[in-house]
Amino acid sequence: MTQIGPELSALLIRLRQASPEIFLKNVDATAVICDFLRDHEQIDQIKKFSDFHNFKKYKNLQDMCLLALWLYLSEDFKDQEFSGLLEFFELGLAELSNLVLAEEVLEDSDRGEEFVRRCLQAIDLRPLGESISQAEDRLRTLDSVEAEKLEEIAVTRRLRAQQVLTEMKRAAATAAAAKVSRE
Repeated sequence: MTQIGPELSALLIRLRQASPEIFLKNVDATAVICDFLRDHEQIDQIKKFSDFHNFKKYKNLQDMCLLALWLYLSEDFKDQEFSGLLEFFELGLAELSNLVLAEEVLEDSDRGEEFVRRCLQAIDLRPLGESISQAEDRLRTLDSVEAEKLEEIAVTRRLRAQQVLTEMKRAAATAAAAKVSRE
């Protein structure tokens, strides 16, 4: 996020303008992605993309990738380099697509903002008017993946606390029973 990108509000408006037809099953996301990479002279990424196993099995990930490309086709990105795009699709969007439906990105304002900020971060941009720390902080606040990880940690700790409490009660009951039998 070291470079200044376009205004966040303009990108959110563009995201909301995405046609629901983008989610139709007859859209070949692989072809669209390869065309985009070719048009932006990222031929080496096309070869790597062909190794991205089972991409076609993950419809929500495909939809997320198509939405990202919809954003990147904006005039705001016409001179942008997309060298890290494939890694973003394989890792960042793959993680997000496990938690958030592509339709939610269009319908929920927080998910939409998170998505746009992730798209900017993937190509080392931050919204116009924000410092690096502001952009990072806002993304961290919205981050569904991080929130899920924190929730898993909290659940694990709660379960462990319950287990310790149960063991303590059992030990106390055993001690009380032993005391009664000695008397």
